[in-house]
Amino acid sequence: MKRRTYIILFVWAILVLPISSSYAATLHMFIVADTEHSNIGAKHDYPFMKQKAKYYARVANLQLKTYYFEKKHTNQYTLNNRIKNMSCGSDDVIWFYYTGHGISTARNTRFPSFIIKPSGNLVAGSVIEFSLEKIHEMFKRKNPRLLITMYDCCNFHNFTNQSLPLVPRTEPNTQEKANFLKLFRCSKGEIKVASNTNGYHKWSYGNAQIGGIFTGNFISSLEKLVKKSGSGCSWGRILKETKSAVEITANADDKHQIPDYDINIRLVEHEATPNSSFNRDYLSN
Repeated sequence: MKRRTYIILFVWAILVLPISSSYAATLHMFIVADTEHSNIGAKHDYPFMKQKAKYYARVANLQLKTYYFEKKHTNQYTLNNRIKNMSCGSDDVIWFYYTGHGISTARNTRFPSFIIKPSGNLVAGSVIEFSLEKIHEMFKRKNPRLLITMYDCCNFHNFTNQSLPLVPRTEPNTQEKANFLKLFRCSKGEIKVASNTNGYHKWSYGNAQIGGIFTGNFISSLEKLVKKSGSGCSWGRILKETKSAVEITANADDKHQIPDYDINIRLVEHEATPNSSFNRDYLSN
């Protein structure tokens, strides 16, 4: 009887544990959106990025844990507490995404900030700056496998009506699935992204219909490049293509916007990656 029980447990472990282990990692998705001002596109980006987080987590075999904030309903205390109290595993991914108004605190500051009320009601002159660098360092102390900090914002109220091509959402094929796993399960390191460089031209564009042109072009580039084989898909290539696409989109409307990013990523093999669609060629790109 005991032997039979051990055999059953052994078979159960073989069948069940590999499945559960492939979902052991978590995508912690933080979204802060300035939805109060609908004309800048954040109201569009907020549900759009929530949908994308759900989709990417599912395709990359990640559990999804969400931390979603509309800026008008939150404050420094709430945001700090959620970050401070979150638990992060060594194989987890943290993606912080902000969409809305932003500021450049100084001419020599590379990445932007957004402002938020300290607590309770906003008192005139009483705001807290959350810089991209500050947020990134807070999350870095959590030691995730992959950290992405992304701000789609500027510090002026200029908008464009430039349209963006929409990418239809379909179920991923084998190649796309392998690339999603490469990006979210086999990438280790950190990425910092701002939708525009700090300098004379600091505007980031968008509108209520299409959202931010950075966010739209980033998702479009990502979902186009996951279809590529071999070395065609990587975080570096996605951000490089996004940068070029944003500049072209802005120039078409006589505007100027060039995203800025800092990337430090290496690829590692992961047990959740199917052998049939992942090979050593990916690790060298």
